[in-house]
Amino acid sequence: MPPNTSEISLQDARVLVTGASGFIGSHLVSRLLDEGAIIAAVSRTRGRLAALPSRDFQFIPCDLLDEARIGTVAKEFRPSIVLHYASCPDAPESPEHTKQCIDQNLRVTANVINAVRDHCSLLVFGDSAKVFGNAPVPHSSATPIEPNSAYAITKAAAWWLCQSAARESGFAAVSLRPTLVYGPDQGGNLISYVAHRALEGADEIPLLGGSQTRDPLFIDDAIEAVLAAMRRGRRLSGRSIAISGGEEISVADLARRVIEAAGSSARIVTSEGAARSTEIWRSVCHNHEALRLLDWRPRVSLAQGLDRTAQSIVRQSVRQPLP
Repeated sequence: MPPNTSEISLQDARVLVTGASGFIGSHLVSRLLDEGAIIAAVSRTRGRLAALPSRDFQFIPCDLLDEARIGTVAKEFRPSIVLHYASCPDAPESPEHTKQCIDQNLRVTANVINAVRDHCSLLVFGDSAKVFGNAPVPHSSATPIEPNSAYAITKAAAWWLCQSAARESGFAAVSLRPTLVYGPDQGGNLISYVAHRALEGADEIPLLGGSQTRDPLFIDDAIEAVLAAMRRGRRLSGRSIAISGGEEISVADLARRVIEAAGSSARIVTSEGAARSTEIWRSVCHNHEALRLLDWRPRVSLAQGLDRTAQSIVRQSVRQPLP
């Protein structure tokens, strides 16, 4: 049979979002409310979801390591689309972090797949460009997978689990592999670290390394890519699509741009020899596949995104003074 090229309507679509209280997950819930979706937001705590009107979506507290609990949630809600964005955050390597990655990225993904495989028609997996490791750039679906950390290894393996289950059970599965996603309400990353140090009045801000590059992607653009994948998911099954902000910049220069956006005069102090053993030296994605497959391209420039992010951090620091 020819592939179904019709787009999925998000109006009244039953969407289950895992990791819904996280940075990307909470933005997804907010954006899907605009689309008129029927949403089950699954997370251990409300977290960032507390700022959204709870009457407009169903919050379901759930530890995804509890296989029986997520099975009950899926059976009762019966989602047609699953956005799997629950994940262990990346961190320095340690035995404990490795265990957390195996639990939160692999065991949780297996539990989610087993729970939803009889209900959903599409699963969008929240992947990461970190699975490319230090493979040659720019990254695309043709780039070899070379994960060099527990986080990246378990992310890559989790996507393989999704693909295997999709082939076996007949649902569509799509992976989005973004570079560094940033924006208002983000958690800890390079941008928030530098912004907070600048707002604390630091004269110097040290960095591990400095010459490594990133291709930051603003949160609004990342969310629009997910929605595009949802609408076109039936004809994209099995695809892993790299997405980025479209501007490669060194970590040191990115930090300087953050300082400028925060209105600070702090000086960046780089330390090339102190970079982590799992450091990714160039993280750059080619957006040509996203344009062709999703009709998507980043709309928010790095300057605009950093300004909006810095303003958000400033407002937050006023409400909750820094220690």
